[in-house]
Amino acid sequence: MSIRFFRRIFYPLLGLVVFSIAVAGCHIHKQVEISLPIPVKEVEKIPLRVALYLDSSLTYYSKGPGGGQYTLKMGEAFSKGAEYIGNKAFREVITVETKDPEKIPKGFDALIILEVDRIYGGVPNERSRLALVKIVWTIQDMNGKLLYRNSFGAEAYMSIPFTSSKASGAYAKAIEEQFTKAFVGITSVKWWESIKTETDQPK
Repeated sequence: MSIRFFRRIFYPLLGLVVFSIAVAGCHIHKQVEISLPIPVKEVEKIPLRVALYLDSSLTYYSKGPGGGQYTLKMGEAFSKGAEYIGNKAFREVITVETKDPEKIPKGFDALIILEVDRIYGGVPNERSRLALVKIVWTIQDMNGKLLYRNSFGAEAYMSIPFTSSKASGAYAKAIEEQFTKAFVGITSVKWWESIKTETDQPK
């Protein structure tokens, strides 16, 4: 093999490798940030002390649209939103690390569990992209009895050109709206009346 032939083969391959490394190094990791306060109406708080558990599908969720050009980290947005809405809806909310009632400290009236139903980034047409967030809210008493369950979803759109900032903003908007809908759903029905707590007793 001649030196000239070797150079004709080697240098293009070397350039391709360097380009691939450069592209890989440009991958963006962006945190989705929601805006607090989330707009909800002031209501009489549900007189319960509840434990709040976020499934790992939420706390460690990241979304990678755009052909893998960037990753959107959503866990912090879900955590902040859930705590905010919980404190607006209930007498007291404490985040816990397990959904096993036997491993949760005593003194709680109910357990709220949040899990991903669906998070989707689609392309409805060539000029926009859809950001969909749908979360399952499950509330049970400390014996595991189901008290309430519903799935709340919201969507937002981003226009071209698709960037990590636009995607982050769209998902943030969908997450916020999802929490607004969840607040209305949880506080609009008295699913909690069957639970006898100290706050229900005459003073």
